[in-house]
Amino acid sequence: MTEETRVADEDVDRNSDHSHATDLGGGEVPPSSVLWTELFRRVTTDSLLKMLEGIREALHEDDHLRLGSKRYGVREYPDFRIEADLIESELNARNVAYEPTPW
Repeated sequence: MTEETRVADEDVDRNSDHSHATDLGGGEVPPSSVLWTELFRRVTTDSLLKMLEGIREALHEDDHLRLGSKRYGVREYPDFRIEADLIESELNARNVAYEPTPW
């Protein structure tokens, strides 16, 4: 992690109001999402970007395999989308540019 990223992350911790949780379209935030939101606030920006990249890569790989042979099951398990949405929400709160997940 660069010094600039570390300082920026510390500024986010001190100055941002992260009292939000992502509404995933159903009007309610799953209880586990609140826990993940709290955890993601403590993770460095570089780590969040890397986690999001991993989800995108797994989704891309799954999408290029035939039905029934999905390696990760990114579209089959809603946890992947919930996690990606929460990471993207935290990155938005930090005003960080990222490549959105192509659902």
